[in-house]
Amino acid sequence: MFTDCEVVSSGFPAGSKLSRDNEDSSTQTLDIRRENQNTQTANAQTTGVQTESTEGEVAETKYDEEKLTEFLNRMCPAVVNELDRISRSNAFASYSLLSEEEDVEELLNIPNTTEGVKVVDLSWSATGSVLAVASCHTLHSGWCHHQGYVTLHNIDKDSRIPSCTLNATSCVRSVSMHPYLSSIVAAGTITGEVFVWDTAGETSKTLAKVTAASHNDSVTEVRWVLGTGTSVYLVSAAHDGYLILWKVSPHLSSYQLMERYTFDLSSSKVGVSAFAFPHHQQDVFVVCLEGGAVKHCSTTVAKPVTSVRSLQPLKDPVISCFEQHPATVTCVEFSPNHDNVFATVATDQAIRIWCLLQRCCQRVIWCGAMVGLSWSPVQAHVLAAWGHSNNVKLYNSNTGDDLISLAPDGRKDKAQISCVRFNCKSTGLLGVGDLGGRVEVWEIPLLVSTKGEILK
Repeated sequence: MFTDCEVVSSGFPAGSKLSRDNEDSSTQTLDIRRENQNTQTANAQTTGVQTESTEGEVAETKYDEEKLTEFLNRMCPAVVNELDRISRSNAFASYSLLSEEEDVEELLNIPNTTEGVKVVDLSWSATGSVLAVASCHTLHSGWCHHQGYVTLHNIDKDSRIPSCTLNATSCVRSVSMHPYLSSIVAAGTITGEVFVWDTAGETSKTLAKVTAASHNDSVTEVRWVLGTGTSVYLVSAAHDGYLILWKVSPHLSSYQLMERYTFDLSSSKVGVSAFAFPHHQQDVFVVCLEGGAVKHCSTTVAKPVTSVRSLQPLKDPVISCFEQHPATVTCVEFSPNHDNVFATVATDQAIRIWCLLQRCCQRVIWCGAMVGLSWSPVQAHVLAAWGHSNNVKLYNSNTGDDLISLAPDGRKDKAQISCVRFNCKSTGLLGVGDLGGRVEVWEIPLLVSTKGEILK
C-alpha cells in the first residue's frame, strides 16, 4: 500500500521587473487678463427760486353768526363739564420734572406754645390751603376742665401764627373741615359735645353746639360724609356706643338729628372706636367697637330698636360681623380706588386688609405699635401708617411688604407722630402732628415702587 517514491524538482522564473520606465510631464494655466477702468460723477449745478411778492387785501371769511351762536350754546356746557372733570382728575398728579427733588422736605413748622398738649387730629380744607389742628391735653385725671380749641393755619402764607382760633368747652378729640365749604369746621370734644363753626368773615361764629341730643361720653371721631347729589351729612361717634347722623344747614345756622344708631344691645354699652364710609357709597359703612369687633352696617336696612329705652329713636344698622380683632381698633379707612376694600389698624400691632364681600381679613401686616393709617391718594396699593416712631411708614397692601419710611432731615430728635393727613388738592403735601404738640407740613414724593424705591 505504501511505496517509496522520488519526485524530481521543477522551477519557473520570476515575472517581476527589476526596473520601471519613467516619463516627465507638466501643465500650465492660461494667463489672467487684467484691465483698469475709471469713472467720474456728473457735474452738479445749484439753482434758487424766489417767490414774487404780491400786495393785496385778504378777503374776510364770511360766516353765519346765528349758527355760530347756536353751536357755542350747544357745546359750551359739555366743554365746561369736561374741564371741571379734568380739574378733579389725578391723571397727572404723579408727573414731576427730572430736575425736581424727590426727598422729603419740610415746608412749614408750627411749634407748640402750650406745655402738656399733643396734636390729636388734622383736617385740610376743600381748597387744600388751610390746615385745621385739634389739640388735647395729655393727662386727664377725671372730667375735662381744660379750655379746648382748634387752630386754623393758612399754608399759602407760610403762617406759623393761627389765622383763626375756635374755642370749645373742653379738649377737642376730632376735627373735620367741610368737603365743599372751606369756612365750615366741625369738632367733637371729650365731654361729648359736637361743635360746628363758620369762619367766614372777620369773626368766626358757632353755627351749632350740639348738647341736648349729643353724646354723653367722649367723642372719638367726627367726619363729613357725602350723601346723594350735593348733600353732606355730619357723622359723630363716641365711647357711649352711639353713632349719630346730623344734617347741618350752614346758611340757616341750624342742625337736625337725622338718625341715631346703636351696635350693641347688651346692658353694657361698648364704645365706638372708629368708623368709615366708602368714597362712592352712601348707604354702607364700617364701625369698629372697643374690644376689636368690626361691624358691617347699612343705613337703608337699619331696624328700629325697641328693647332699649331712649329719648331719641334708635336704630340697629348691623348687617353682619367681620372676624374680630384681638385688640381695639384705633383707625379704619376705605380705599379711595376700591369701595369694597378697607384697612384697619389695632393695638395688637397689626394692619389688616379687608373686603366687604368676605368676613375674614385678606391680609395681615405686622407693623409695630401703629395708631393710624391712610391710603395714598395717587397709588392704589400704597398704605401709610404712623404711631410708634418719628416717621411715616409706607406699606404695599397687596403683598404686605414694608416699602420705605418718610421723614425730612432733622426729624430724628422730635416726638412720635400722632396724626397724619394727605392734602385733598395737592397730594404731594402731608400734614403731620406729633405728641409734642408740634405741626409740620411735608412735601413728599408722589410715587413709590413696590420694591420700596422712590420713582423719579
